[in-house]
Amino acid sequence: MTQISDIAEIPEIKKIAKVRQSLTAHPAAPLVVLAINVLAIALIAYYYTPIVACKVLFIETSLLLSLFCIAIVFFNRIIQNELIHLEVLAIQGQDEAREILRHGRGALHQIQVKMEETLHPHEDDTMHELFSNMVPIVQLFVNKEKNLLRWGMFSWKVANNAIRLFNSRTK
Repeated sequence: MTQISDIAEIPEIKKIAKVRQSLTAHPAAPLVVLAINVLAIALIAYYYTPIVACKVLFIETSLLLSLFCIAIVFFNRIIQNELIHLEVLAIQGQDEAREILRHGRGALHQIQVKMEETLHPHEDDTMHELFSNMVPIVQLFVNKEKNLLRWGMFSWKVANNAIRLFNSRTK
């Protein structure tokens, strides 16, 4: 992994630092250049034709875009290294967030268990468990089956199973 001092020694970084220093020393310089450019385009449009001014503006825009693309080509390694560094930071942050979420979920589960134990002390509520498991099945059956004889047979089987379960739990 490269150190900050190693990156500062790269010639392109030195050039960028010089440009940045000059821009911070003269913050209005880009605005002055832009104002002079707008004035020059307006004068060209006034003394010549607007078509000539549009051509000059198109040439300036093309030159700026080509300089921007050339800068991207020259600073490709630096940009790529920065993007890789940002990707590594993002992956590390994602891993840390996952770990924190796991710990948070575990803590919430422990709090939930403690709250359940304080609000509802642990009892042997087999019948409640049986009925809570059977209610969705019974509702499904009632909605589907309208025949009372089949409903009675099903109820008889459920009652027998419940009695057997209750007897086996009490022994």
